[in-house]
Amino acid sequence: MPRIIEDDSQLEDFIKQNFGHNHHQQSALRMAPLRKGGVVDLRGNVHGVKNLIVADASLIPYTVDGNTSAATYLIGYTIAKQLQRENKKIAVKRPKWFEMEEE
Repeated sequence: MPRIIEDDSQLEDFIKQNFGHNHHQQSALRMAPLRKGGVVDLRGNVHGVKNLIVADASLIPYTVDGNTSAATYLIGYTIAKQLQRENKKIAVKRPKWFEMEEE
């Protein structure tokens, strides 16, 4: 029979014993103008922090049902290409393991 939680300390104990995560954190940083509650702009720049760009799963707008690797690779690659367009000295290359194999 399930235990009835009667006070905050019991609730806190229950959470500590049963809470876990799956290491697929995502959707933590809203991409929107600061005035609309955004944390980053469309290029991953953190509002109010000079030269800080985010390019990871925290930018995925909705929780992905499954592995986040592909979406995260795409975000990182897209932002890297944007940076490369802004500064031609930056070289952006896909890792060899990321290349598609020819059939």
